[in-house]
Amino acid sequence: AGPPRRLTAEVFGGSFAADGGVDFRELPHYRIEASVVDADLVRMITERFGDESEVTGKADANVVVEGKGRLVDGMVGTGNVHVHDADIYESPILLRLLKTLRYGKRDATAFTEVNATFRMEGRHIYLSQLDFLGDVVNLYGEGYTNFDHDLKLRFHGQVGRNKYLLPVVKHVVGEVNRQIMEVYVDGTLSNPQV
Repeated sequence: AGPPRRLTAEVFGGSFAADGGVDFRELPHYRIEASVVDADLVRMITERFGDESEVTGKADANVVVEGKGRLVDGMVGTGNVHVHDADIYESPILLRLLKTLRYGKRDATAFTEVNATFRMEGRHIYLSQLDFLGDVVNLYGEGYTNFDHDLKLRFHGQVGRNKYLLPVVKHVVGEVNRQIMEVYVDGTLSNPQV
């Protein structure tokens, strides 16, 4: 056997790279590190979920997964996702969230960026960050989902972009917005209840 080689491929119009290994002594133990760069969000959603939502954008992701045994219950991992150059509005969760937040007519470009950080434990996915950023409204969230698409999310909203604010001002604005409004999402990915 030769030295291990990095696996690379094209996926959803972007590039995929992975390193990994399996140790078969006693109980199998595996570890995989993978990344995706510039995957086309439209292709990803259409091919993976069969959803024809009106979204555009590119996605970058990194994930590290390891575990023991042959069952999903023995798997743990961490990762992050960054969606950029996006135009995201038409998804069940966002439609219901924006209906709750809306103060006027719909903005055709609701969110242009998404950032998520998560950890996995078996079938459970814990989101320490799930942020939807736009020119009009930002949603900062966290929560839980699983392989069955159940949801338990909490968001606080903020009107306007804050990436150009000084750190102290950004903190004060964030705390004020958090005290004014929190939005909870339960249910499933296809049928979220806001």
